[in-house]
Amino acid sequence: MLADWAEVFAFEESLKIAFSINISKVIFGTDRANLVSRVKKRGKDITMMGYQIGKACKYMENFNPVVVIWANCNYNKVADLHCKQAIKNSCNWTFDMDYRKDILDFVISDSMDGV
Repeated sequence: MLADWAEVFAFEESLKIAFSINISKVIFGTDRANLVSRVKKRGKDITMMGYQIGKACKYMENFNPVVVIWANCNYNKVADLHCKQAIKNSCNWTFDMDYRKDILDFVISDSMDGV
């Protein structure tokens, strides 16, 4: 259940970031089918998580179009590598857009797995 909440908060933050940098067309992908279902049925879910998702989805009104899809992330080597590196570096590793060669190889590999 904690993983579901983490996904909800990550989804909400991604909506806020996309809005703050003026992105108008967005596609959000997650490997949490539960989150996709709850987003698509927002407004009908009376649980605490449903309320939080509904609150987050208010940001979706700022995008045209906006799509939330399930994405197979079984081969998420990038996230796995980032986590291992963060642990190895006592969680003090900063992330920036200039990926090291080994990370770039995983990014390319992950993107090709979905094709």
